[in-house]
Amino acid sequence: MQQQPLQRFYSFPPLAGDDITVLILGSLPGARSLAAGEYYAHPRNRFWSVIAAIARVPSPLDYPARKALLARLG
Repeated sequence: MQQQPLQRFYSFPPLAGDDITVLILGSLPGARSLAAGEYYAHPRNRFWSVIAAIARVPSPLDYPARKALLARLG
């Protein structure tokens, strides 16, 4: 039996600043997130709505606003 070559996946840089207080760890982003170049990009993923609920703000719709929310929250 011939071995299949390993498939390599690459991610994108973490969303982190110098003044973070909470570190959220996850697994490698899924195919939809990798294709979009955004963390938690699958429409059924609840990450962004949970973060918005914790922050008690409306859920931001675009990715730059989502990243800004995380930065603001530390």
